[in-house]
Amino acid sequence: MLAIISDLHVQETRFDCVRYRANGQLKQIGVRRNVKAAAFKRLVTRIREAARRRKSSEVHLVFAGDVFELHRAPSWFFGSDNHVRPTDAIGEDVPDNPLRRKVSEILTQLETDEDHRQLWKAIRSFASNRPNRRLQVCVHYLPGNHDRLANAWPTVRRQVRRMLGMDDSSSAPFPVCLDFTGPALGDYGVRVRHGHEYDPPNFPWSTSTQTALDRGWQDYLRPAFGDYVTVDVAMRLALAFRARYAQALRGLVKRNETLPAPDQMRRLYLALTEFDDVRPASLLTEYLAAQMGRGRKETFKALKPVLRDVVETAVANRFFLDEASKHVPAVLLKLLPGLVKNLSAPMLEDIVRTLSKASDKQTDSPAQRALEEFRQNAGLQLVISGHTHSPEQVPLRGGAVPPGVEAFYLNSGTWRTTLPHGVGGFGRLRASTMIFCYNTREQQEGPEDGRTFEVWTGHLAAGTLGPYDEAVQRHSPARSGAMQLVFESFEALAVQKELDGAELKVSFGVDEQGDEAEFEGIRAGDGPRPLSKAPLRLDPNLDGDLWFHGVEVDWGNSPLNYDDPLPWALEPLPRESPHGQFRAGRHALRILGRGVGGADRSEFLLRYRIESG
Repeated sequence: MLAIISDLHVQETRFDCVRYRANGQLKQIGVRRNVKAAAFKRLVTRIREAARRRKSSEVHLVFAGDVFELHRAPSWFFGSDNHVRPTDAIGEDVPDNPLRRKVSEILTQLETDEDHRQLWKAIRSFASNRPNRRLQVCVHYLPGNHDRLANAWPTVRRQVRRMLGMDDSSSAPFPVCLDFTGPALGDYGVRVRHGHEYDPPNFPWSTSTQTALDRGWQDYLRPAFGDYVTVDVAMRLALAFRARYAQALRGLVKRNETLPAPDQMRRLYLALTEFDDVRPASLLTEYLAAQMGRGRKETFKALKPVLRDVVETAVANRFFLDEASKHVPAVLLKLLPGLVKNLSAPMLEDIVRTLSKASDKQTDSPAQRALEEFRQNAGLQLVISGHTHSPEQVPLRGGAVPPGVEAFYLNSGTWRTTLPHGVGGFGRLRASTMIFCYNTREQQEGPEDGRTFEVWTGHLAAGTLGPYDEAVQRHSPARSGAMQLVFESFEALAVQKELDGAELKVSFGVDEQGDEAEFEGIRAGDGPRPLSKAPLRLDPNLDGDLWFHGVEVDWGNSPLNYDDPLPWALEPLPRESPHGQFRAGRHALRILGRGVGGADRSEFLLRYRIESG
């Protein structure tokens, strides 16, 4: 018996949460979206029932990709290596490889986070099959496009095997395709892929007219356009918004700012953290505006600075330009920075809508692409993939399908929360799809009608899943007295050249507390500029969000002179433990701008210390 699931997208959401104080209460906003152990246990119950009916002696549990959400992780933007991205060169399996170090860090967060530990325990328990020794369990894993880097290094592969209850003494590469055909493999007539092979923006070897099916596992490590979009568009939008509006999210709006109310800003932030669950993607602008009620204009006015950051960062990135040119008209790429800089909020909304509609266009459906699989394997009857998050059961006829063969394409959907558009608005559903396939002997057992497969798709009302804004309990940090943060200096390591040096206006702070500074004649290599600011008292029950943003001032009255935004930065202050006191000592926040390695590269250091108050 085969049991196939995919697209769990187990994600680190701890850093999505924002804590604030209101009416004497400590409150927290966030989004509950991760798969729980109870959901997997329900799957195990169904597997055991089906195996008992079919008198199966073994079950192959296949995780068909995107089990681990390695891209939608805020950690890419934290730390001294916040320039590292999934699109970088793979490098060696050594501790000083920054990409491997970042991937291991994210996997360790997923493995040890209290939100996920019970899920991994349930998976390992089923894989070991302690409750029922008569049923042999074999676990298989295929990396998808969101967790392709789980296959990049032997040490990481062993870590993944441990999490999924597989034999972690092996460091062999994971397969990219599984065939269960022929007598030796149980005569299932099944091929399983993740399915990003059918989606050219997410698989660099495929094109709009042809699917690459003959690539080895090493080729699957090559980054794709979708890798950049997930990290430096989807993830970046939410974090840039959080950095720029750190104070407003916590209820402090400056007199010179015309922003929506703090509760509206918090709703908009949460919408940004989950907008990639919106279906169809072409209705993204409607979903964002729906979170603000009648404040549609204010929504896109607040989004404009962060959209500009995303766009200008993208067009300064060589990988983005090379890959985007395959999917986006070149003239639009050239015009996009100017459009975002100059358009009004309503016109900006129209541009975002146009771009998001383009993401829904597919040259061929996955089922049409799946027909190509039969040219390689005459023993197939079922081609199964995930990736799209849309469960499907599509009969296949003609093409390479042999006459008289009852063939199907099946999509294993997702276990992730979805935000489908219905009549008059959006809803939130918890999706769950499982596929069971039976071999020739199992088809003849049981009271059923000799079926070769079963697909069970459930959509549950989300209940407590989704966004929340609720009171939380205080932490109990070690009794080390009150702590405070002191900003020491600001230094330009790289900055756009100006005749008399650059003029900068910067804002920085922690949580709802902030300071400002202005500098003239800033040049790279001039050394640190001291900051004479009053210490900020730290509250260990808040997030400890250290944030920075600012502008480079362009003097003059011409409407073509704009204050150019500086790179932003956001990072949690170091702590002694996840819920403990902040770590005393001297630290630095690295602020790295677009154009890394280019002539317009910007890089700053904000030095600070944490000490007893």
